[in-house]
Amino acid sequence: MPPIESAPAAHTARPERLRLGMVGGGRDAFIGAVHRIAARIDDQYELVAGCFSSNPEKALASAADLGVARAYTSFAEMAARESRRKDGIDVVAIVTPNHMHAPVAMQFLRRGIHVICDKPLTATLPEAKKLAKAAETAGVIFALTHNYTGYPMIRQAKAMVAAGDLGDLRLVNVEYVQDWLTEPVDNKQADWRTDPARSGAGGSTGDIGTHAFNLANFVTGLTLDSLAADLTAFVPGRRVDDNGHVLMRYQGGAKGMLWCSQIAPGNENGLRLRVYGTKGGLEWAQEEPRSRPRDPRAARPPRGLSRRLRQHLHRSRPGDPRRQDRDARARRHHLPRPESGPRRCRLRRRLRALLGPRRRLGQPEPVAAFSSANIPREVRRVRNPPGSGKGRSRQGKASALAGQSARPHVPRNRARSRCSHKTVKSSGAFPISPEASSSTSRSKLTRCPWISSASAAAPWTPATPSGRSHSAT
Repeated sequence: MPPIESAPAAHTARPERLRLGMVGGGRDAFIGAVHRIAARIDDQYELVAGCFSSNPEKALASAADLGVARAYTSFAEMAARESRRKDGIDVVAIVTPNHMHAPVAMQFLRRGIHVICDKPLTATLPEAKKLAKAAETAGVIFALTHNYTGYPMIRQAKAMVAAGDLGDLRLVNVEYVQDWLTEPVDNKQADWRTDPARSGAGGSTGDIGTHAFNLANFVTGLTLDSLAADLTAFVPGRRVDDNGHVLMRYQGGAKGMLWCSQIAPGNENGLRLRVYGTKGGLEWAQEEPRSRPRDPRAARPPRGLSRRLRQHLHRSRPGDPRRQDRDARARRHHLPRPESGPRRCRLRRRLRALLGPRRRLGQPEPVAAFSSANIPREVRRVRNPPGSGKGRSRQGKASALAGQSARPHVPRNRARSRCSHKTVKSSGAFPISPEASSSTSRSKLTRCPWISSASAAAPWTPATPSGRSHSAT
């Protein structure tokens, strides 16, 4: 059989990159570097010209830092000269403070140059309408950078809503919260973002609320009908809002809530979206962008378990990378590592039986890692049954712990305890501490095996088998 000759590989020429210009984004700027990184990652652009600052000296110095040969000190001069060059820019990225978006964009739109503009579009509605008309007249692309819609899971969520997986939409909840303006801040970014002359009338609403609103509309496809907003400037002397709560009504009857804040300590960049319909719901968080949208048909844990225990059961599944969260939380809070093996199993079952009534009575959720060190001595299990010859009897040891003399032996039919890993019956027919009197019924498993120091220090009431109660004698 003659050898098969392979066809010569087809060599296709690499498409020429778009020539990119930039206005703003020089030294001490924030978002300009983000745009340049994105352009390099995309590998479709080449930065060839720019006016990087309104300060001429800083503009030239920034161009030298970036290795850009064609540096300008005026955006109007840049637009005019680049439009006349054969190798002039194809598109310009505008990364200036909000009040400069409209005048810069107008200069390039009139010369037929495509525009990529950072959000918000402008500082006022009349300017936005003029820009929209100018872009339509010029016949060029005007792109507004609401970049969070590019996440793959957001595209998946939009497809799920469009396919009807969630049914008819009822509720939309979106939030974008940060903490960097919780206190008065004195730097370049805070100066212009809190100045209404440069940022516009909106503070947090214009800076991050626009992202949240765009994300909700992109995923749901709903059209806003009306809204009611409560905008507040909590920091004394601040002239723009730093927190906003917005109630929204959409066409078709769906309702929504939007919360944007830059004064929520502990939140660095907390953009989160929740959408619920008649068949199911989905949830996405920007700080975990690759999280899979919730499947409305997925099986849920038993309803009889507490939220913390359901979370623990999920994280204990083989192959789940989150199952190590318990140890990580213990290390982070300088707590003892959770015990392992049979001893941990016995203590876990004991705590589940004891803390069940506390959970139903509305006690706070436990926060500390589980360890025998968290349990007061008077509630630790006494392993050896009375008369076994393996150390002090259960009755005598408990009495000694409580500071009392030994009492007569309690019949095993009144209080029985097994050390098996399968079942545990109550061993609380007698009081363990002077304050405790047993008048509670047997409890079910309703608690995750972590106990806080506050719960450990509280008086304990022992449970009894079969719903019977015993009083202290």
